[in-house]
This record gives sequence, C-alpha cells and structure tokens, in this order.
Amino acid sequence: MRNRTFTVYDARARASNRFAAMVLIAYLLAVAGIAAGESKPSSEIAAAAASSSAPPGTTIDRGNMSKFASLIPPAMGFLIEHGLTVDVVPARRIAWPRAYQQATEQYSGQVRLDSEDVIQNYVAGLPFPVIERADPKAAVKIAYNWHWGPFIPPQVTLLAMQKTRAWIVDAAHPGQLVEDDAHRDVRNEGSCEQIVIVRYMHTMRELADSHHRDSPVEYKQRGNYCGPEPNAYIMIQYLDPARSSDSWYFPIAVRRWRRMKLRGGYPHQSCTYACAQFWWEYVPPKTEAYTYKLLGEQPLLACLDAKGGRAGIQRNLSATRLGHVDCEVRPAYVLEMTPRAAPENILPAKLYLDKETYLFLGAQFYREATPDGLLPMWNRQTLPNDETSMVLADDFYVTGDRPLFFLSLNMEEEPNVLDSDPPTNHIFNPKAQGYDPH
Repeated sequence: MRNRTFTVYDARARASNRFAAMVLIAYLLAVAGIAAGESKPSSEIAAAAASSSAPPGTTIDRGNMSKFASLIPPAMGFLIEHGLTVDVVPARRIAWPRAYQQATEQYSGQVRLDSEDVIQNYVAGLPFPVIERADPKAAVKIAYNWHWGPFIPPQVTLLAMQKTRAWIVDAAHPGQLVEDDAHRDVRNEGSCEQIVIVRYMHTMRELADSHHRDSPVEYKQRGNYCGPEPNAYIMIQYLDPARSSDSWYFPIAVRRWRRMKLRGGYPHQSCTYACAQFWWEYVPPKTEAYTYKLLGEQPLLACLDAKGGRAGIQRNLSATRLGHVDCEVRPAYVLEMTPRAAPENILPAKLYLDKETYLFLGAQFYREATPDGLLPMWNRQTLPNDETSMVLADDFYVTGDRPLFFLSLNMEEEPNVLDSDPPTNHIFNPKAQGYDPH
C-alpha cells in the first residue's frame, strides 16, 4: 500500500490505490445520502442552512452575533466577541472515502450493542449508519460513530517544535492579541510537542494485514518533549471496555519509565487542553468511559475550509488580531457526556458532531463553574484519486478560569501528517527502551 502524506498548507499527496476500483454503495446513497464527488448540499444540510436565518453571504461579527447565537459553538462565541469575523458560505456535501463506504455496506448490518452498551461484531466502516431519533440507544450509537467515523485517520503525526501558542486579548485595544508564550502550558499539564498516534484495529489496513487481526490494541500513542524538558510518554488503549489503558511516563530528570493505569476517557482535571487539542479531533476518547444523552439536533456553524495554518488569526507588522473565516451552517448532533467512575476525574462534556460526517465541531468541558471550550477548524482537501480528506488546520481552546486568554495550535509552522509509513513498534515499547517494572 502506498502511503498518503500531506499537511494543512500543502495539499500534495501520495494516494493509496488499494481501493481505487471500488464502486459507490447504493445502500448508503439511499440511507445516508452520500455521493462521492457531489458538491451540492444534501436536502438536510440545505434545510439546516435555510432554517438558521444565516444564508450564504451573511457576515457574523461582534455587532450582530446575538442574532445568530443558536448557531455559534461556545468557543467560537468567545472569538467572535473579541474580533473574529465569520463569513457564511454555501454548505457542500463531504463524500466519505470509497473503501469506508463499502465497509459500512458490508459490515454495519451485523453490529449490535450489548446490555451494557458495548459494541459487538464491529469490523470496519460506520457502525450505525441509521440513527432513529426515538431509539433509546441513539446517543451511544452516535458516540460510536464519532469514534470510528469516516475521517478518523489510521495514523497521525504532529511534527512540532512548538505545538501551541498562547494569546491574551488586549483589553486596551479590542480585537488585538498579545502573544503570551510563557503560558503555553498555563496549567502545567506537561503538554507534548511531538505526537505519534497509530490505530491498530477496525481499519482498512487491518483488514488486509493478518498481522493486525485480532489484536487487543485499539490505539498506541507516543508523545515527546512533554513539558519543559524532553520528557516522553507512551499510551496503549485496548479494545476491551473493561481494560484500562496502559500509560508510561519518562521524566528525563529521573531517567526511568513510570507506569499508570488510565480509564481511556479525557480530558480530566490535571490534563485538559493537553488531552483535548489534537486528540479530540483525531482520536476521540474511549466511548465506554462515558454515558451519553442526546440533547438534540441543531444547525451549527462549522469551519471546514480553513486555508493554511493559523486559521482565524491575522498577523501583520503592526498587530496580531483575530481575522475572518469561512464557515458553513450544518446539521449537528449535541451530546451530553457523563464520565463513568474513574480515578483520574474525567470531565463531563457537551459535544457537537456533524450529522453527515461525524466530524468533531466543538465541545465544552466542565472543569470549573465556567466550562472550557474547544473549537476545531478543518481544511477540506481533495486527493489525487478525487477522494476527500479532512485535515485539522487549527483549534482554539478557551479556558474558563482565565479571562481574555486562549490557546491555539501552531499549525502554520508545524506539519501534521496523516497515513505516512507506520512507525516502528519500538517507539511504543518502554521495555525496549530500558523500562524496569521494578
């Protein structure tokens, strides 16, 4: 299999040709309304835009944002209040990868939930392509669709020397931003600069490679340069819902791997932005770590065509300020996530998901009385085989306990690479790197 590698600001790609001959799936055309290459919005997307009172051509800024409050994710509201301008553009359909469509057609009919809401018989594709609103299990089915959605990559790498930037809104000059580089890790969470995440099961790669079949491992993650020193961490997340994740931390000061057990949910009290930025977009937390309630559906502004890195931030010689972004109005699910018992104090959350693609569109995390907010901005790319890829262009983390302060990803300088050559297993093995369990 040839690998595909691309960045937010470089749409060149090396396309995978394993599934190039696959045809469109009639089942999904009827049930999910997905057509590869089609640019017209579906009737549901068009209806959402029409009912929103924000037709294409509308500009939303701090002067009129109250009129469109129901469309604005909370973190976006903070940004608009302090200078971001949103131009509403026509909504466009986002075609799923053809191999994913075929896997959905082939396997979704056998997928079930057991009495504990644990997924059964799932192989690949979208687990639950048909969600009935009256279904008492609708919320947890939506959550599984997010976790195994069509644009969750089998592998992602952030090659960063500085993952995040910190900003303060200049109260004396509304709309201007002051970089607060000293507080990029404002809560001392040890945020990692370099990240490698590999998904081992329920992928097209796994179906074709017997080496991965029946693996108990769902994801492996590796972080380097975590905190102010070149510390490292490794996490292995398992498919077994009752099995906690194995995590190892390597503080450079003691030169020894230390092991912890984690439930598989995040963020939590001591790891908020460090466990949300980049992770919630590319590796949603373990579904079984939460219970879910479907709060409803609503039209929502979604930024899916961000151009280049530093999306939403405009920098010139005289000042840095929040700029403008193009966003569509799209139908979204709103889920309430309540953590199951876990020692690491996983945070409750409110989640916004695109109904067509199950892309993450925003969240609130209830760490304090005023919740933190997270807003992603996506970059829609067309690969040489005419398939669509959704690449994270930026995200904004608004802290509830620190007024006029927010974090953004540093994607203008640091490429994020999808589906490159798989890394050696050695980097995920603390024993191979001198780990002593005693």
